[in-house]
Amino acid sequence: MFMSRNRKVVKILHYERGFYVLYEKRPVMGKFKKPVFDEVSKCYRIQWSDMTYLTESIVVDKMYVSPKD
Repeated sequence: MFMSRNRKVVKILHYERGFYVLYEKRPVMGKFKKPVFDEVSKCYRIQWSDMTYLTESIVVDKMYVSPKD
């Protein structure tokens, strides 16, 4: 998950059924919640409920599937 410095754009990259998928989310108003840095694991943490909010209601306009070789 990648977030812009001003927290107005979030990009989420994950692997799903043999493909890498990149989502980009931009809120209409406001900003995304700032993640909390965890000193023990040396990484930023985000609550599962916030992650669910970021990934729900994603609409795919177009999809391209290449034929198998």
